[in-house]
Amino acid sequence: MLFRSELDQRTIERLREMLVELGAVQQVEDKISELTESGLAALTTDAIDPVARHELHRMALAATLRTS
Repeated sequence: MLFRSELDQRTIERLREMLVELGAVQQVEDKISELTESGLAALTTDAIDPVARHELHRMALAATLRTS
């Protein structure tokens, strides 16, 4: 089933539901949040140029804040 080059919409929806039910989606979201927080914390050092810090912070949020 997973190796077919063409999956019908019903099969795709069922696979999506399974990923949600199994907690895989939440685990990925939690890991993204954890890594984002860690990365943003690393930006608090004075060794990083303030302009670069601002842009890196902005980019991190743009890359990780989204709606489902």
